[in-house]
This record gives sequence, C-alpha cells and structure tokens, in this order.
Amino acid sequence: EETKAQCAEGDSNACLEMAKSSIRINDKEKAFTILKEACLEKLDSPACGLWHTSLKDSGDIDQAYEVAEQACSKNIAISCHQLAWRYKKDGDSPLALTFFTKACDNGEEKSCYQLGLHHLKYNRKLSHSFFVSACKGYHRQSCDLKEKIDKFFIQEKKCRDEGIPRSCFVVAIFEEGYGDKAHAMKLFKEACTKKSRLACDRVEKEEALEKLKKRKDKVELI
Repeated sequence: EETKAQCAEGDSNACLEMAKSSIRINDKEKAFTILKEACLEKLDSPACGLWHTSLKDSGDIDQAYEVAEQACSKNIAISCHQLAWRYKKDGDSPLALTFFTKACDNGEEKSCYQLGLHHLKYNRKLSHSFFVSACKGYHRQSCDLKEKIDKFFIQEKKCRDEGIPRSCFVVAIFEEGYGDKAHAMKLFKEACTKKSRLACDRVEKEEALEKLKKRKDKVELI
C-alpha cells in the first residue's frame, strides 16, 4: 500500500516496482497500465524500457515497437535505441543511424557507442567524439576504444611528422584491426620502407600467403 501511495504521488521508482511485482504474478494488464502512464505521461525512461521488453517477452512484437516509437517521439533515449536496433537487425542502416543518433543526443551511451563503431573505419575523429560521449556515461568499451584512438592519433602524428618506424607500424596495426585491411597493408609496406622490421615481417608473411594462394588456385584449375 505504501508503494502504491508513493506511485500515486509521482514516485517513478515506486511505480516501476509495482509494475515489476505485477509482472512477477503474471498480472500483465495491470503492469502495462502502470508502465504506460509512467512512460508516456511521466516520461520515465526505465518504465518505457520495461514496457517494451515485457511486451516483447509476451510475444507482442509489433506493439512493443509501437510503444518504442511513441516513447522515442517524446525523446526517451532508451526507446530510440531499441528502435535503432530493430532497424539495424532488419538491415536498414540509414534508419538505424537516425535513431542511434537521436538516442545518443538524448544521453543513451550505448547508442553513442554504436555510432562510434559505425564511423571507426573511415572517420576516426567523428568516431572518437562518439566514444568520448559514451565514455562520459561510463560505457567501458567506449572508454577503451577512446584511449586506443587517442594513442593512434599520437602515433599517426609521429609517423607522419617524424617518420618513426615503430609509430608507423602501430598505425598499420590499428588500421588492420579497425579499418581497411588493404589500406593497412599499404601502411605496413610504408613502415617497412622506414626500416620497421616488424612491418617488413608482416609484409613478407602476407606476400608468402598470397603466393601460396595463387599456387593453390593454379593447382585447382589444372
């Protein structure tokens, strides 16, 4: 009764607890009524998230995403994030990016992380800015990648301005892991010309694999 009174007085946490209790005893109608009010009227993000996932768990997929659309239209970040993932899974990258962006703008660090990953291959500065935003929300993976890009920028400058072999090799390694592999091999070759033994070893290994592949293809043709 105390929780009910607190919810009636506008305590979002109390309303959330009431909804969870109703879900536990399988009174979903009561739970969804509580969550609807908390989400769409009080604009409580956890309530919107729970309403969406509970509907999905009940098999009401279409209704779950209708809820997410309504909540996202009211700038509920988690709901925009949920919509973004649906479009991403459906292969609609432009719409996914639209909703990841809206969610990130409204403080959803997981969406900022997804945007960081999306831009990591070709736009490191933009990617870095998204990881910075997500890291401020204590998203551990974003903080890790932010630090890696910080180090990449330092080594890239050393390679470009001073021609330091090890720095050029580190840049190539980063590109191989997070960027374009063909471009990475070009960077390994450039690092090799600057006398990076590790880069030369990497180039020699790649050339040996390429010769082996051509030999194998030739045998198969015969």
